Amino acid sequence: MGTSTDGQICFGVMFEEDYEFPWSDRDDGIEDWWLEESGWKYDGENPFDADGNFAPGFKEDDPRVDAYFDSQSSWKKSHPCPVVEINYQSGDYPAYILAIPDSLQTANRGNPVAINPEELSVDGSAIEALKEVCAKYDLKYEGEPSWYLSSYWG
Repeated sequence: MGTSTDGQICFGVMFEEDYEFPWSDRDDGIEDWWLEESGWKYDGENPFDADGNFAPGFKEDDPRVDAYFDSQSSWKKSHPCPVVEINYQSGDYPAYILAIPDSLQTANRGNPVAINPEELSVDGSAIEALKEVCAKYDLKYEGEPSWYLSSYWG
C-alpha cells in the first residue's frame, strides 16, 4: 500500500508551488485578508494587540471578544470571499488552486464520495468573479479556469 491522500475536485485556476499571493506573508490567511480587502471595520474596541494576543483589559471569556468575532462572521456572510485556496500538494510543500467556493467537493481518505457529473457546473458570474480577483490583484495563471481533480496530503 502507499500513502493515502484526500481527494478534491474544484473549478478554478492553478498556481505553481511558491507562488506569491497578496496574503502569502500573512499568518491569518486569505479569509482574514479578505475581511480587510472587502472593507470590514470593527466599530468596537479591538480585543487583540498587533501580535494577536489579548489587548490589556481583555480575556477569553469577555463578551466583547464574542462581539468582535460575531461582527466578523456577519460580515463574511454578507461579503463572502469569491475564491477559496485549495492546496493540491501537501502541508509541507503547498501549491494552490484558487477556486470558486461552491465548486469544491472533497473526499477524506477512506471515505469515498459519490459525484453526480450533472452537478459539476459553475455559474458564469462566479467564473467572472474569479477572473476579476485574479486581474485586480495581478495573479498570473495560464489557460482558462478549469475543473481540477487533485489530492492533498496533509
